Amino acid sequence: GGGDQQNATLQSLQALVGQVDANFTVLLGPRSPHLQIVRDWCALHENIEHKEFESDMARLMLEHDIAIGAPGTTSWERACLGLPSILIPLADNQKTVCEQLLKCDAVLTVSLNEIGNSLLNQYYELVSRWAQYHANNLKLCDGLGTQRVVVEMRKNFKPKASIDLSLRQATQNDIKIVYDWQSHPSTRKFALNTEVPSWDSHYRWMSQRLESKCDYFYIIFDSGSGDKLGVLRLDLTEPGNYLISIYVSPEHCGRGIALAALNIVSELHSDMTLHATVLEENTASHRLFKKAKFIQIDSRSYIRYAS
Repeated sequence: GGGDQQNATLQSLQALVGQVDANFTVLLGPRSPHLQIVRDWCALHENIEHKEFESDMARLMLEHDIAIGAPGTTSWERACLGLPSILIPLADNQKTVCEQLLKCDAVLTVSLNEIGNSLLNQYYELVSRWAQYHANNLKLCDGLGTQRVVVEMRKNFKPKASIDLSLRQATQNDIKIVYDWQSHPSTRKFALNTEVPSWDSHYRWMSQRLESKCDYFYIIFDSGSGDKLGVLRLDLTEPGNYLISIYVSPEHCGRGIALAALNIVSELHSDMTLHATVLEENTASHRLFKKAKFIQIDSRSYIRYAS
């Protein structure tokens, strides 16, 4: 943490340095009353680098495999980058964050008065399941908060729509309704694969998609009523490029939902190049992607370049 009044930094170093095969970076600045003692201690060890300031925290985090720190707002930055962490609560208002992250199996925790006795064991536990903690962190935060705020703000400058449309990440609870939509004749009619999937194959397929750390599986829903309206997927094809798949539930077709959802995803993911493949006879989808300002590049393909 920035201040670390309790000097958890030095306690953590003393518990791990010399006990584990690792290199350490200590980020502790002038706000800490223990800066000098920590700096002097770090100078005695070749495998420790002490930094008082870092202008590019994302880069620093990505260069490391594990973080040890307090459960403040940095918890979400670590999650966004998939950096597993051992959290040491330093204040009462941090305990709830710890509890919630533990429920998600994204972190391990050590109490301040147990650093010397417990930190080493928690370190080995984290290393033994690192890949799972890494994946669980990536599921927690996608880093698109700023874009979501912009999308909501822009709604105030547009004519009031009949539906307050939003996108959210799909979950296991959505598997059944997505199967029902995919099995409907109107959905299969213009699907690239017109065969209706079996329940077992759909369940396996969607469960795997939900586990993906590279793709996006959104449920389109009405923020007011909570009604689920359709699906919008972004599947990674190559770095920076995603293939769109979108369909609206049969009972909500013809209400402009697909166009509104495409506009939202274009704002959320403006840094991506988005591709769409449409059957030649699917005239409604051709109109849809043209209205959404995708560029038609051949009889079946559309593209919206990253901005």
